[in-house]
Amino acid sequence: MNLGTNVQSSLLTTLCNLYSITNDQAAVCRALPRGQSIRRQSCTNAGRLSRLPSTRCAQHRKRRRAYLDALGHAATPANGRPEGRRCGGIMMQAIERERDQMLQHWRKRIANQPDWIASEWKQVNRVFAASSGGTIPHKTLASSLRQFHDKLGFMAKGAAVNGGLCAGALFRTAAFIAVDERCGAKGDRKNVHIEHTFPINQLERAILQQHFVTYAHVLAWLLKHSVATAFHQTEERHLLGRTQSSGALTAASAAYQKPFMRYSCLHDAHGVVWNVFDREPVDPNTFTFKDHLDLVCRVLKTVGASSSMVEQIQAAAAS
Repeated sequence: MNLGTNVQSSLLTTLCNLYSITNDQAAVCRALPRGQSIRRQSCTNAGRLSRLPSTRCAQHRKRRRAYLDALGHAATPANGRPEGRRCGGIMMQAIERERDQMLQHWRKRIANQPDWIASEWKQVNRVFAASSGGTIPHKTLASSLRQFHDKLGFMAKGAAVNGGLCAGALFRTAAFIAVDERCGAKGDRKNVHIEHTFPINQLERAILQQHFVTYAHVLAWLLKHSVATAFHQTEERHLLGRTQSSGALTAASAAYQKPFMRYSCLHDAHGVVWNVFDREPVDPNTFTFKDHLDLVCRVLKTVGASSSMVEQIQAAAAS
């Protein structure tokens, strides 16, 4: 849906009043040439756009429904979750492209290695050895976890065709989505970052406390807890003081089993994390590790993984 310049300006004025959007953010949106999507904005502007209201509370959900309707989306149900398949509009078109990229990477991964249980990953076996009391150096375990994530496309370095630029990320912020010319290499040009929603050091600590029975149990556990989100580089400021902390596996924590609650500062700044497979924003107060494993299994089925492999992963996770 392309909005004419006059209509777009009027709509944005209404949205600014509705959301109390700052003049700075409004200027970014009004600068859009006719027919150009929000996705094509610069890195600086993308950071401003990330501060559109989130779905963190009932008031924001209500406002977001109005926002989606105003941009030409289908009405959102009362539970605050957009009906992805019927949504139209600028943002959903961008999310559809992100979804296609993600599925392309996972499809390639399955084509290269169709059965992740019969054909074992060396990174998973290293984790298995570490959990069994094997003498695995700290750096080797952390490196194995990062390499496992790299294979899934949870990495900013490298080219998208090789899984870089967060090509396999299931979760992406609105600011990340708004960047077309992405760069994950270190240096001044870097504008995207893969954020381990459940930090690597926390994964290490939890692994050393586990008693896995089989390789399949390790694989299932890793797929369940390896949650990562594609960030715009500027959004890292929302994690100051908590880059390596999470209460998602601490039973006494309010964030127990809910990895996205770690992004409270991002959500307070009206940042939005999108589940691009389901084409919907993540609710940090309800999304759990179990939901993540379910999502991974649905992605695997979609890209052609065998039902047998997926069922083995689900059975191992449940046992």
